[in-house]
Amino acid sequence: MAPGRRVHSVTAMSNSTTPKRLAIGLAGAAAINAIVLSPLGDEGFFAIAVIGPIATGIVVGLMRGDTRLAAATWAVTGLFWLVFDWIVNQEDVAFHAVFALAMAGLVALGASLARAARRIVHHAPSARA
Repeated sequence: MAPGRRVHSVTAMSNSTTPKRLAIGLAGAAAINAIVLSPLGDEGFFAIAVIGPIATGIVVGLMRGDTRLAAATWAVTGLFWLVFDWIVNQEDVAFHAVFALAMAGLVALGASLARAARRIVHHAPSARA
């Protein structure tokens, strides 16, 4: 075996973080859908779908969390809305497909804003000068 080549074992696979990440993503998607499908979602769907991903990105960015997982959670939520709306109304498929991608991008935008703010605060001159 070549040096530096990793050996994969069944034991290592059972300790994988993938099931945990999947569970966190599905729990997040369930929470988002619970808000959207509640009476609050009827009144503020657009606000939830635009401000929610940005706020999620900001929180994940400030906590140095997994931005990709948060973006995937919002994208999966958008795809759920696509399927749900297609079954119920048989329309708006393209809108939901584009919006699912846009929500993932908004999570990344929020995380970038948080990282930039953290950098500015970290590198700002001390107020005790």
